[in-house]
Amino acid sequence: MHGDLGWWLYGDRRYGRAIDEARHALELDPSFPESHWLLAAPKAEQGELEAALEHFARYESLYGEPVLWFRGYLEALAGKRDEALRELAELEKRVAEGKSSPIELAQIHLGLGDRERLLEILEKANESGVSFQPYLWPEYEEYHDDPRFRKVLEKFSLPLPPEAGA
Repeated sequence: MHGDLGWWLYGDRRYGRAIDEARHALELDPSFPESHWLLAAPKAEQGELEAALEHFARYESLYGEPVLWFRGYLEALAGKRDEALRELAELEKRVAEGKSSPIELAQIHLGLGDRERLLEILEKANESGVSFQPYLWPEYEEYHDDPRFRKVLEKFSLPLPPEAGA
């Protein structure tokens, strides 16, 4: 319950409260991987990128397998471009093999600041039958007024975020 509440708080941009809920969940169960991801995401939004990477590494350790799309995103934000590009290359192989969804590539391009490639991936995403709710994620907020991004949301039959200044 604390983890679920934490994710809602994260989506509402209340990062400190989200972190508090993740910490409370860890007090109850130190082996619950999701709490570490919940610590990583708001820490990244607050600019605490090394802490975010550490928490996410702990998540992956407890979870038992890598989550390349989010690790690559964090590495890109932290200025570890070479590492992010390695995650991207590995993820592209997994997508080609049908082991990962193409939309996962978007998050790494988001971290790399590659707006054009990110939008290309999102525009094709609906064609591959995946689900995506980027308007809920704080890291996609800068795209809310982009006409291409808004068309992606429409293709997914998702509500449009309010326009800036509305």
